[in-house]
Amino acid sequence: DGGGLRRLTVGLDRDALDIAWAGDRDIWFATEDRGSRNLHRIRIGDDRIRASTTGRHIMSLASIPRRGGWAVAIRSTPDIAGELIRFPLDRPSALRPLIEPDTPSPIGEVEEFEFRASDGIAIGAWLIRPPDFDPGRRYPLLVEIHGGPHAMAGAGYAPSALAHARAGWLVLRVNGRGSTGYGFDIANGLGRDWPGRDLADIRDAISDVVQRGLADSTRIA
Repeated sequence: DGGGLRRLTVGLDRDALDIAWAGDRDIWFATEDRGSRNLHRIRIGDDRIRASTTGRHIMSLASIPRRGGWAVAIRSTPDIAGELIRFPLDRPSALRPLIEPDTPSPIGEVEEFEFRASDGIAIGAWLIRPPDFDPGRRYPLLVEIHGGPHAMAGAGYAPSALAHARAGWLVLRVNGRGSTGYGFDIANGLGRDWPGRDLADIRDAISDVVQRGLADSTRIA
């Protein structure tokens, strides 16, 4: 009847997504964390959050059938656009592909890194190198800015970024202020000032890549 509301995610500094019941005691949901997305469950009664899937990927819960004790999800990685997987609810680490995606084209190194913004806050970013990357060269740099601003770049498949990397660009994706997956302070770090601190975060990320000798500072898009 809408009464008796109770918070089940007290202390969890992340949004709950893809919520689904499993039977009448367990609730499954997804959270974004530092560029990845994994699935968790809560057992009604003890109200404890149990981390269930792990890994550097984007996991989206698709369905939990009423019978059988298993779930279906879609998993995306830097080189897999999306594979349909199944796993037993009591062993969520036992992922089994149901549909194998096509063999991906070769991709360059995908580097996850953190840097300190000019105000001292740690910011997450991802750098995609061309497949034939030469450490002795300085490459043109493409900065891919996610929309929202409440969104998250990270461990999922990013076709436009991969296409530009194959064309010879370094591609930088920044999770600056306003991004999800890094807690309340980052997600709400813009307040009503948008654009604002997020632009400074992007500039600081560009400086980090240039100072490492990877990018040509005269060719930035």
